[in-house]
Amino acid sequence: MFAAPLLALSLALVPPLAQAEADVGLDNDFGQMNEDFQRIDLTPEQQANAEAAAGGIMAAAGGLLCVGLVFSLAALAAFIWVVVDVSKRPEMDTGMKVVWALVAWFVPILGPIIYYFVGRKPAAPASRV
Repeated sequence: MFAAPLLALSLALVPPLAQAEADVGLDNDFGQMNEDFQRIDLTPEQQANAEAAAGGIMAAAGGLLCVGLVFSLAALAAFIWVVVDVSKRPEMDTGMKVVWALVAWFVPILGPIIYYFVGRKPAAPASRV
């Protein structure tokens, strides 16, 4: 329904945009851009600074990746603990079990902590017969 007018509008805009890019010297020749970039002359000091900055950025990204991995594994372990603990509680009805599992899943780390202090009641002592 709307495809034909949108197609006509986009086809009508392509030549003026291409002309505007040509007028200001914008071309989509990435090979030329790469050659221009390689022509930038850096002093050895500037080159060393650029390499050090790139190394620092990569180290920071690697550190963040490690922190994210640890956080994700802790959240997964906490979620699994909540699901196992909830499933072992016969006094808790099924609806509450589902609610606590969803809280643990959608509120990582904090959900299991809330479950531990609020939702988890001490298990009833086993009766000896």
